[in-house]
Amino acid sequence: MSGTTERRREFGAYLAGLRRHSGRSQRQFAAVLCAVSGAQSITRNEVSRWERGERIPDVWLPTFAQVLGVPVRELEQAAAYARGDAQATLPGVAATLADLLPDGDAPEPLAAPGGRRIGTTTVDGLAARVHGLRLADDVLSGGDLIAPAFR
Repeated sequence: MSGTTERRREFGAYLAGLRRHSGRSQRQFAAVLCAVSGAQSITRNEVSRWERGERIPDVWLPTFAQVLGVPVRELEQAAAYARGDAQATLPGVAATLADLLPDGDAPEPLAAPGGRRIGTTTVDGLAARVHGLRLADDVLSGGDLIAPAFR
């Protein structure tokens, strides 16, 4: 698979994720795009082609941004990435983290190449916190948290 083909596929997966996060099917997304834009030319099949990376939308990006609640610049960057622009990157974890963190606390590379040593007490505390966060993630995503003894 060529680099551009892989980039187009990644863009499609990114777009599909945004659509799913909005809680819409491909058909619903197409209908909302048509309603917002006043055009009637978008179908579920066109959304599917975008999500498979067969086509990269251009003039529709501002409408996508409006419907999905995503900055248009982020979508333009993702489309440039899909078209093979060497300077563009696909928005991903860093963009998501930046949206979730408080203002002024965006993730940045470490200034120092190394860290500091920590003791076992700190490690144990961090492990317990990670375990708690994983349990919370299970609850939020609909996982089963019933203890084995109570099943």
